[in-house]
Amino acid sequence: MLVQRVKKRYMSLIILKDTICLNSVMRLFGKSKEEKIVEFKAEQSVRNGKELKKLLKIFKENRDEIEKRTGKRPDIDDTTKLFMQKILNVWLSEGKDIDDEKFWNAVDYNKQFDYPVEYYER
Repeated sequence: MLVQRVKKRYMSLIILKDTICLNSVMRLFGKSKEEKIVEFKAEQSVRNGKELKKLLKIFKENRDEIEKRTGKRPDIDDTTKLFMQKILNVWLSEGKDIDDEKFWNAVDYNKQFDYPVEYYER
């Protein structure tokens, strides 16, 4: 009887030890909730950026089409202005000296992402 109790306790300890080791290994190789959230946000921002580029391209093509029909290039739409102004504000807050005319000319032809930030500096 005593031998059986000792065997049971020993087996329980082995199982407990294996479970603890398995949990440690899972934490080591698995991602934490915070890591998953950060990864999801990064993927989502890439998707949003791709969608934004598509929209800006469509707006640019519409301006091109209007320019062909009327001979006068229309102003940049408010949505594009608002978004690009936010980007410009971030660059200015980082201490960059941006040439506004050069920047908005690139935005008008949807080339604002073709160049690095240094291209727009004075």
